[in-house]
Amino acid sequence: MLEKFPVNKIDDGSIIKLFDKTPRPTRLTDVVCPHFYELKWANGCNFNCAWCYLNGTFRFRPQGKKPYKKNVTKVVDHLDKFFQYTNGTSYLINSGEISDSLVFENDGAPLTRNIIPKFMEQDNHKLLILTKSTQIDNLLKLNAQKHVITSFSLNSWKVTQSCTEYYY
Repeated sequence: MLEKFPVNKIDDGSIIKLFDKTPRPTRLTDVVCPHFYELKWANGCNFNCAWCYLNGTFRFRPQGKKPYKKNVTKVVDHLDKFFQYTNGTSYLINSGEISDSLVFENDGAPLTRNIIPKFMEQDNHKLLILTKSTQIDNLLKLNAQKHVITSFSLNSWKVTQSCTEYYY
């Protein structure tokens, strides 16, 4: 059975949008990327991975994949609206599709301070964090495992050496 999504985007779609770029499966044997909600709270990445798809995604921006965060008030407002529109149904919301989820953990507006607490205020939805970062101290202090799923990229030592963390 195909999952139904109650909303395609919140307001202008610049913060929360349904990722539906791949076709829905028509047979049980079809392999496609599932549809999911993107939380586009930041763009870019602070890692220098030569093989990363973000290098291609942001290649036309003058600053390349240099990260930037979006207005925190707008992000929180869109999350509140999303929680209201999807009340009673649970969704996993991906915070790392177009950025490393922990890209601003050493900054004044990290995901762990501004976004995860919103997920901890409700019980329906979970936040998916995708990261290569080791900056997880704030995350560990939150005790948010009921609301957050964290996925780390694990690579061979040789690949890791080509993907060093750097800051701007």
